[in-house]
Amino acid sequence: MRDDLLDVSPSTLSLPPRRSAAPQLLIEMQAEPAARLLVRSLVEQISQMASPLADVSQGPPSIARLAAWRTATHRLSASVSLYAEALTDSVSRKSRRRLQGWSRQAERQQRAEVQLAWLRPFLPEAPASESDAVADPSDESAAAAWLTRRVVRKQLAAGTSLRRASRDATKLRDLVRSLGVYTTALRLDDMPQPRSFASLTGRLLREEGELAFKHARDIRPGDSRSVRRACDVLRRIGYLLEPVRMHLSGASALSERLGELRTSIEQLVDLGTVANAILRAGRRAGALYMTSLLRTQLFETSKQESSEELEGATSTKDHRRGLLALAKKLNVEIIAAFERFGEAWTDDRINALAADLDAFANQLR
Repeated sequence: MRDDLLDVSPSTLSLPPRRSAAPQLLIEMQAEPAARLLVRSLVEQISQMASPLADVSQGPPSIARLAAWRTATHRLSASVSLYAEALTDSVSRKSRRRLQGWSRQAERQQRAEVQLAWLRPFLPEAPASESDAVADPSDESAAAAWLTRRVVRKQLAAGTSLRRASRDATKLRDLVRSLGVYTTALRLDDMPQPRSFASLTGRLLREEGELAFKHARDIRPGDSRSVRRACDVLRRIGYLLEPVRMHLSGASALSERLGELRTSIEQLVDLGTVANAILRAGRRAGALYMTSLLRTQLFETSKQESSEELEGATSTKDHRRGLLALAKKLNVEIIAAFERFGEAWTDDRINALAADLDAFANQLR
């Protein structure tokens, strides 16, 4: 069957109209063909974004383009996972693994951006004159510069992986064709499907909502697990609402409120991301310092050489002191951020949002 019989553009997300019928919305369709149509549309979005990212001649991709790619890959991977029971075996394990890999690569790119943005104010200032250039930077600035170099290397590696992933996006074309053929077959054969896409989405919203709000209520300083999980589940809820928010009363307002909660939690996630970078850098700085000291003791040939080696080894200690200074400043921000979250998102406010999401999900039949 021809693949172009289906209209799966992101703007419509609907089956092509019959000659005497209006386009059918996803929420009016049965679960299986609607899920396939949704995933096919998302795959086509990925394919359209892939070419500019893979083109090295265009230079490094812009932050906006990277963000769009990151959102698209997250949504596609999450949709395949959320609607797995409706998609059945139409998405191969290999395709699922590839999508998960894309999401991880996009996450690494995002983490690097967050870490670099936080470190930027602490970097040594450019010298205004030659005399200023002689002055050594503070321990804090030296550590920030050293950590920035480490993060930039990781960012470049993530960018290489991202370009490789964008080139691999063409490999999902077979998936697009299989989804299109299967959806068309369902319509032509008029196979009975007891579940509607609306009812399946409603059930998933209830399940994901229960999990998200549980983690949100558990958020406490130092509990990075609840912070991360709450953010991830709220992102999936946003993807579930996307196909229905423009067609059901109250969906847009509810989506905005959920977005406010997610934005508040993302601020905590970002600070945790920076904290992890400082922790890893601390382990590296400690290892370098100890290695230098051990090398001095193991390969000492004269007192003069030993003195010179030891002096060189202790230069790494500046990064350790600087990292401690950065950690103290980050700790102040973390404490303030958790206090703001606790004041803004009380259990009563979270419970009210949970009740509204549950009531909305129960409307989907």
